Amino acid sequence: PGEGEEPPEEEQEYTVNFELNGGVTVAGTNSFSLRVKEGEAIAEGDVADVSRKGYLFQGWLDSQGNYYSFSAPVMEDMTLSASWTPITYRVQFHLNGGSGDAPAEQLVAYDEELKLPVSGLYRKDYVHIGWEQDGVGVYQEGAVAKNLTDQDGAVVVLKAVWRRGEYKVSFQANGGSGTMSAQAFSCGKSKKLTKNKFTKTGYTFAGWNTRKDGKGQSYKQQERVSFANQADGCAGVLYAKWQGNSY
Repeated sequence: PGEGEEPPEEEQEYTVNFELNGGVTVAGTNSFSLRVKEGEAIAEGDVADVSRKGYLFQGWLDSQGNYYSFSAPVMEDMTLSASWTPITYRVQFHLNGGSGDAPAEQLVAYDEELKLPVSGLYRKDYVHIGWEQDGVGVYQEGAVAKNLTDQDGAVVVLKAVWRRGEYKVSFQANGGSGTMSAQAFSCGKSKKLTKNKFTKTGYTFAGWNTRKDGKGQSYKQQERVSFANQADGCAGVLYAKWQGNSY
């Protein structure tokens, strides 16, 4: 400056901090800042793009919780916070071969917990064990799930998962001697009966019966059978039949 001239005043700058509230920038940071000259507005083009999984960006909030206008002049240091709203998606339930009333469609927000229904569905010879989301996995009935997708407006279909029922049939010697293990069966499937291992002195094994007195349903040695109307976890009994030997 010339003689008697005042030196020019330094331009005042302020710091504007941006807090992302769970979001990130493209560079992966969760906050950033800009320096802005006093009285100037923040150039929106200088503000980093931000994102947050499962959420939609709504804008920047000032310290009072109001949306900030980028046309306003900056007159002090300040902090702006990212505002987010969760995406919403629909969950539908597919019976996948079962019968009954499908659970109602549900509208779910990201990060909201969804308790999966205990359906009461029916499928002959099967047991309903849960709900499957393609490419993700199986959730048990009554389990709590969340964040089934991060796409706004998506439709997630959960398909009923069925396991074929299983039951066991035990064998009673009915006056004979020896031991035999129970035999496992699958509901609705036929299978050969285990070969008899019981013996009875003076008698020949003559097959099996569902009643001890032999007045029920009879089955031959190693006959292929399928016991009707057996539910998962049931237990059946077959009694050995004996025919006296002729001498």
